Amino acid sequence: MAKAGKWEPALDLFSLMSSSDVAHDTISSATISACERSGQWTTALDILARMPSLRIVVDSVALASAISALEKGQQWERAVSLLFEEAGAKVNYVGLSAAISSCEKAGQWEAACELLRYATLAFIKADAVAFGATIAACSRTGEWQQAIGLLQQMELEHIRRDGVACTAAVTACTNSAAWSEAISLVGSMLAEMMQADAFAYSAVLSACDAAERWEEAMV
Repeated sequence: MAKAGKWEPALDLFSLMSSSDVAHDTISSATISACERSGQWTTALDILARMPSLRIVVDSVALASAISALEKGQQWERAVSLLFEEAGAKVNYVGLSAAISSCEKAGQWEAACELLRYATLAFIKADAVAFGATIAACSRTGEWQQAIGLLQQMELEHIRRDGVACTAAVTACTNSAAWSEAISLVGSMLAEMMQADAFAYSAVLSACDAAERWEEAMV
């Protein structure tokens, strides 16, 4: 039921459970998941809020589903707030990634970076996807120094840099006319035999053109 995203039947089941003496965390999590898949983030939050009164512990599955629902509903502030409010629950990688993704879509690079720092404190292993989303958030506002710093952090933490993260960093550089850094990044991608897509090359060409440095574009 949750996989199909049929939230109304799932909600009926949850309501039936609530009116009885049976309180099951699996049913609650499945209902929130169904709401998440159907874009019903307000209902997902309502169910999450009702769980403690039903003596149901908010676990990592329910929390991650609720945050994912907020991410899909473009509610980045609520997603971040919920993650920190439920810090007592076991926040897992799925919930963290959904919160970072919501920040990325809204261009909230500071919040995304804060979530990465939280991951370290909470002993949650962030991967290339989480870093890539954070770097993409930086690229939206041209925070190229932050973007490059995150790439360096990935290297220090032995996380393999992929084309998505590097291309986002290239875009951050070009958005701030940091053409030499953009060219250097693409050069590093080629040296590491990393796939640089058309967006990366286009970004570098745009940077060179803006800086009237077409010689570098020909290298």
